Amino acid sequence: LFDDFLVLALAVNHNRHNLKTPNIHVLYHMAQNKQQIKPMLPFTFPDAEAHAASSSDAAAPSASEPYADESFTFTLTQDDGSRSFGFCRRLPRLPGVSRPVCLCVLSRRPWFSLFMRFLDIVRDKFELHTFVPAFVTAMQDAPLPRPGECFAVDSIVGDPRLGALRLATPVDDRPTGLDLEPLFSSLGIVKALRVLAALMLEQRVVFVADSLSKVSACAHGVLSLLYPLEWQHIFIPILPPSMISYVCAPMPFVLGVMSRDVHKLENEPMDTVMVVNLEDGCISGDASLLEEAQLPRALRE
Repeated sequence: LFDDFLVLALAVNHNRHNLKTPNIHVLYHMAQNKQQIKPMLPFTFPDAEAHAASSSDAAAPSASEPYADESFTFTLTQDDGSRSFGFCRRLPRLPGVSRPVCLCVLSRRPWFSLFMRFLDIVRDKFELHTFVPAFVTAMQDAPLPRPGECFAVDSIVGDPRLGALRLATPVDDRPTGLDLEPLFSSLGIVKALRVLAALMLEQRVVFVADSLSKVSACAHGVLSLLYPLEWQHIFIPILPPSMISYVCAPMPFVLGVMSRDVHKLENEPMDTVMVVNLEDGCISGDASLLEEAQLPRALRE
């Protein structure tokens, strides 16, 4: 069902120059080799630097710390070209953990609704040293149901507190449970179709939003509209600030950038990039690029 599960916590420490630096601590890791998770850590807290700058206490983040309960999904591209999905639930804190926490399940199956429900269960029943390892191990060892069938979570885990919970598996490997509402409410139908046309033409597209959940949902959502075609190029729905130079890549891409990092794009030699601001619904870029990004009128209608 999935490849790995992690519980991560963000701490803000003072270095020898008395500067605040973020550190991501691994509280629970299903797999044994911790070196394998290093590449994915920046994606779970891509706004860690901003958090460090706003936090006034290294031991306990201030009351104004920005984290709230939100869900998002990042992707990792494997050596064989396949993609793994990191389904994340971020919370200000959980029982026994006073720092911001990220629950993350890593899978090659694009089953959004199933894994977000999976994370809901972990959040609601969270006990780091008892429930979490028992639940994760039981779900990992359970036989995968046939397409369209369900996991009977209570019988698999053997925990009566779970009640009659079910996790439904999709009938095929298409992305399931994607919410398209953020995309269409942010852009409207006409502009959303313009972005879709840009992807059909394999252009370079950068999504910008204030929240991880919105930029993630919109990036994944517009790619799902390509079905039955698939996006074969760079896809990073949440781009950590340390990787901002990816906007200069010469090949097609779809990237997601937080609004607070947009000013960093001004220092990059971007060429023919469509920038989609999901907060004000504005699409900007080279005039010829925008003119080209149109579906034929009959299809638009």
